[in-house]
Amino acid sequence: MGQKTIFARIAPCQAYVGRLKKAGKDAEITALPNAHHAFDVPLAPSQPMFLPDAQTTECELVENDAGALDNAATGKLWTASDLCNKRGAHIGFNAVAAATAHAAVIEFLTAVFKLNLAQAHDSRPCPPLGQFLGEQPRYLKENPYGDAMPTSFIRAFLREAP
Repeated sequence: MGQKTIFARIAPCQAYVGRLKKAGKDAEITALPNAHHAFDVPLAPSQPMFLPDAQTTECELVENDAGALDNAATGKLWTASDLCNKRGAHIGFNAVAAATAHAAVIEFLTAVFKLNLAQAHDSRPCPPLGQFLGEQPRYLKENPYGDAMPTSFIRAFLREAP
């Protein structure tokens, strides 16, 4: 997770992972330094861009028994109109953080699902870096919206995995 992301602040996410671990679950979160929201979207600006109307939250959210998110301060279901929601956030692509996250996803999938993604992966060290090599990464060609989030990255390479 981007350390500078404020759409979903990292401290509550770290606390949630701590609660999962305490409950015996296998959970992990990585704070990627200097990474804002959309750090792994190559079409996002490389210099952080401020979005004054972007909604963020400073609410402490807790998962209730039904799996929904409650506002810890009110004890009620969290909504976009809660007073702890704010406006204004930065987004920005960070090639180092993106490469780190994508490598971690490949390592995770390889280990957990016993996949040989090396055969499905092209020769570039990380697909987003393809834009710096003068060609558009394969999964961006498949997704006209430019979604380079790890989920699209995973889908693109799982389709090709042997």
